[in-house]
Amino acid sequence: MKTGTFVNYQLAEVLLLLNKYQKENGSLNGFEIELSKLKEKWKKDTIPSTRSPIPDLYIMQDITVDQLIQIDAKINEYNTFSTENAANMQSVIKIINDGNIEFDFSYLDSIIQLARTKGKKVIIDSAVVFGDHFPEIFDNLSKDEITYIIQKYISELTTKYGDDIERIDVLNSVFDRNNVKGKDGTTVEDFWRRKFGDNYGEEILNICKSSLKKDIPLCWNEFYITNKNYADKKDRFLSIVSNIDSLDIIGIQDAFQDTADLEYTIDVLREIEQLCLSSSKKATITEFGCRLSGNTINELYATLNNNPLQINDHKLMVEQRINKLIETIANYVNQSQTFISVEGKMSKEFDFNAYLPELRELHRHGIYVNTVGNNWNQLIVNNNELNKMFENHNRPNINSNTDELISRK
Repeated sequence: MKTGTFVNYQLAEVLLLLNKYQKENGSLNGFEIELSKLKEKWKKDTIPSTRSPIPDLYIMQDITVDQLIQIDAKINEYNTFSTENAANMQSVIKIINDGNIEFDFSYLDSIIQLARTKGKKVIIDSAVVFGDHFPEIFDNLSKDEITYIIQKYISELTTKYGDDIERIDVLNSVFDRNNVKGKDGTTVEDFWRRKFGDNYGEEILNICKSSLKKDIPLCWNEFYITNKNYADKKDRFLSIVSNIDSLDIIGIQDAFQDTADLEYTIDVLREIEQLCLSSSKKATITEFGCRLSGNTINELYATLNNNPLQINDHKLMVEQRINKLIETIANYVNQSQTFISVEGKMSKEFDFNAYLPELRELHRHGIYVNTVGNNWNQLIVNNNELNKMFENHNRPNINSNTDELISRK
């Protein structure tokens, strides 16, 4: 099984510069000055389609030379780099004065270049349909006009970078997405439904499949599929994707809650396995991390306010629960016939779930919960080595620091 991590364009730019200094100069004299210049440049960078400033990306404004050296070594452990929206269609499109369009892949270029130097492949994250942002730039366009844009985008993307791309996540976090809306109150999913009909996912995947210049797998990536509170969403989503011939991979980016029902979670992963086996598809976990539940956050604040001397012990207890969840899921999918990769953040410093607004007061008191677990990628790699040893034999349950792994039914 492959493992992947997320590399934003700023991290790629600075690691390329670091590698250049190490190769050409044999030392890092002067690198810190260049790092400061890069940080100033990043503050002025803009999104190509809107020319609006790029928000701060995780710890990039505070990152140190020592951290970069460690990260440069760390990313060698992964097979793929997910592009952190650097190639998202609605972000990279540029409409020229005469009405023609072009795509600005300059931020993607640095990630591709880093991947090549490391011998890795890239995953195009949130390529066409991205539920986190309402596509206002396409609001006044017809279905035919948007279809042309998708065709041109996929064609140019795969012509230029086809040999470097492991997978394209065509749709991401849009199914049943009601909390992201346009100015008129239209939800982000209803926008795509209005343009392409109730089968918008299949329509868009078909357009992408026919526009590929290389044979690259296409993925529909969704969240809360293993969340017990969204069982109806899971049933409807799996029913839809099972019948889309142009879909190659089902992606799960659940931000697994620390209080998740582990038995239910594994049952859903098993259900996805069976669906894949019957429909010749594969599956992947595309954002392997954990989100603190509302109850957990409230309990942490209660401890902070009422028993501050106990807050570190409470944090450790939460992190142990996260590790158990992460390791149980990793152990299960690592033995799966259909899950082909796991991708996650390399540390909590690069994890969106660690920066949620509701955690800011905890951060102010120096409380940072590790939301990605302890070396999940090493668990996958180590299990792969064990699996080779037991090939064609019954595989043992592997339960590093967890209770007995939930057995397959």
